[in-house]
Formats: sequence, C-alpha cells, structure tokens
Amino acid sequence: MEDIKYLKNNHEFLAGCDEVGRGPLAGPVVAGCFYLNRTKRNKLESEKLFLQLEGIGIDDSKKLTAANRKDLLERLAIIIEDIQPNKKYTFQDEALSDLSFAIVEIQHDEIDKMNILQASLKAMGDSLKLLHTNNEHGQLLIDGNKKCNFHDKNVEEIPLVKGDQRSILIALASIVAKEYRDQLMGNYAKKYPAYGFETHAGYPTKKHKEAIAENGICPIHRRSFKGVKEFTTKERSQKRA
Repeated sequence: MEDIKYLKNNHEFLAGCDEVGRGPLAGPVVAGCFYLNRTKRNKLESEKLFLQLEGIGIDDSKKLTAANRKDLLERLAIIIEDIQPNKKYTFQDEALSDLSFAIVEIQHDEIDKMNILQASLKAMGDSLKLLHTNNEHGQLLIDGNKKCNFHDKNVEEIPLVKGDQRSILIALASIVAKEYRDQLMGNYAKKYPAYGFETHAGYPTKKHKEAIAENGICPIHRRSFKGVKEFTTKERSQKRA
C-alpha cells in the first residue's frame, strides 16, 4: 500500500475516500472517507499504524468475501448496524485514536438529477467535509481518475486509479461503504421483496432485470438508468391510457 509515501510532508492530515453503488439500477450511491489526523502522531507512528492495518488484511473490498469484511470490521470495533450517514465516527482504541470516518448517501432521485458520476464525486467530497476543518492542510486520496472538486486550497486532491488496491485509507473507506450499502439494500429488500435486493444490491443482474420486467419499477429505482427508464416510459403510457 502506498499511504506511507504521502507521509513525507508535514501536512496535518491524510485521508482516503471511495464510493460503492455506481452500477446498480436502484438505491443510493454511498461514499466513505477515512481521515488520519497527523497533528498528534509523528511520521514513524503513522507508518506503524498503516503497517498494522495492512497486517490484519485490509484490502480492496471487492477482493474480500463478506465474511472477511465483517471480520475486519469486528477487529476495528466498527458495528455497521449502528452506523448512520452524515456523522463523524472515532475510535476508542488508543492505537486508532487519530483515525475517524464518515459515510454519505446520495439518493436515487438526486442521482437522476445530477448523473451518477457527479453524485459519486459529491458523495466522496461530502464525506470529507464531515471530518475536515478548514484550517487543516493535507491530502485526500480518491479512488479513480477524477477529483471531487472540494474547492479548499488547504486540501490537495490526489486521484488514484485502483486506489482501493493502493491505499489503506481508501480500502477502509471501500469496506465500510460496501458493508453499509449492502445492509441498506437488505433492508430495502424487506420493503420491496419482489426484486431480491438482498442478493444483488440493485445491480443489473438477470434476476433483477426479470423482476423489473414482471413487476415494473419501485420507488428506489434510478429512473434515468438504462434498464429502468424504459419501464418509466411504459408506466407513463399506462397512466395516460
């Protein structure tokens, strides 16, 4: 992981963010951000923290099984069921005391208004806003090839292609965001049982497409997405008839 190389400067923080849920036809896009406050930790101590986190198996969430992710979260004392969006979380463990994280959701209707790319970038930028104070200088590592356009001269945005495989902070953000969104979609599955959200989290699987064709769309579907908008048009036609 490359986080350590960004510790060569005297910045006051290093953060990493990632999003999950760009591809699904339903539900929100969710972003997570992990933030390391460096004002109380010297470079060697920060390096030690990153090596410890890498040592317990922190990696790209897509490379880990659900059981792996849940085990890692348990080791970090993160209880996904208790996590709420738009809130800053810190750690009781002294070794992790300079870390904090936050989760942000951009809902399906907002995605339809601004498009999924802009919604994803906004979610990541908003997750940092929950953790960052304006007078802190530092770097934000962003999974992907685009900046969030955070518009803060104190924040250097660094896009990293395949960042969840290159940064511990981004990987942590991806793990928490994925587990949070999967749980959310499991809850939606209870409300809209015809679509099987608990098994595919809203992605355009064969089963999901068949459910849409049979049942039409539900309130959390992204109406601007191919595979959904065709049924929105059909729905309107039926109402006019």
